[in-house]
Amino acid sequence: MRLSIVSDEISLDLTTALEVMQDHNLREFELRRLGLTALAEAGESWLELAEKAVNFKRFRVTSIATGFFFDNLPSAEQTRRMFDLAKRLHCNLLSIHGMKMDAVAAADSEPDEDEDAEDEEANVSLPPPPVLAAMQSFVKSAAEEKLQVALRPHPATYIGTADEAMALLEAI
Repeated sequence: MRLSIVSDEISLDLTTALEVMQDHNLREFELRRLGLTALAEAGESWLELAEKAVNFKRFRVTSIATGFFFDNLPSAEQTRRMFDLAKRLHCNLLSIHGMKMDAVAAADSEPDEDEDAEDEEANVSLPPPPVLAAMQSFVKSAAEEKLQVALRPHPATYIGTADEAMALLEAI
């Protein structure tokens, strides 16, 4: 069995997290933050540290948790930066959220035409059309870069349950 951990769950300092991992013979980790900084805003020195861990210390980044689509939409620059980081760290999996419901309350969204549909079995809401379009674009761009995208469920988002996650996957 191979065990992977989330590096910042051990320590916000990547060097410390990697030392603890090494002490326990762990080699695989999800990268979510570098220090107190989200990956999309991390400085070059942090990125070099992560790259050295992969290239010289033989650690493997199993997933990059982008933090995208939690309470904001990623910019084109942030998206490009994540794609470049994934390639730099030899990681082909990026995770995204399903957007916090209160983060899009003010978004321009038309009410669902199917709102009164008879199929109330799952009672699932999807993010507003602009958010869905941004997610679709992100997933399409990732696929073009030969990267995979995983949904990261969170109770405060539109994918807080399995039914909601499945509905969003179908919509994307």
